Amino acid sequence: MSGRRTFRFGGGLISVFMVLLVLMLSTFAVLSWVTASSEEKLADRAEQAASDYYRAVGAAAQDAGQAAFFAEQGDSEGMAALGELDGDILTLVHSVDDRRQLRTVYRIGKSAPYLSLLSQTVESTAEWEEESMNLWTGE
Repeated sequence: MSGRRTFRFGGGLISVFMVLLVLMLSTFAVLSWVTASSEEKLADRAEQAASDYYRAVGAAAQDAGQAAFFAEQGDSEGMAALGELDGDILTLVHSVDDRRQLRTVYRIGKSAPYLSLLSQTVESTAEWEEESMNLWTGE
C-alpha cells in the first residue's frame, strides 16, 4: 500500500467557491443596474408630471390676477372670457397634460379681496370605458 500514489487536487473547492462568488457578484451588479435604470425612468416621469402641474398652476395664477382686475373694474365680460362665470362663481380650467386638467374655482367679491379661492383640483380627462362585470348573484 505504501507504493500506491493517490491523486489529490487540493484547489478544487476554492476554485468552485471563487466561480460561484464571481457569478453572484455579477448577478447582483446586473440587478442593481436594472433597478437604477427603472428608478431613473420613474424619477423622470415624476419630474415631468410636477413640471406640467406647476406650469398649469402658474397659468391659473396669471388668469386669477386678470380676473381680480376685471372684478375690481366690474367687467364681467372680461371674467367670462377667462373661464366659466356662473353668478359670482368663476371656474378656470387649465390643461396639465393630455390626461389631466387643473380646475380652479373662485368666488367673486364686491370689495377687496375680489377673488376668494374655493377649490383647486386636478381632474382626469382620460376616457373611461364601461366594462360590465358578470357577477355571481347566488343563483
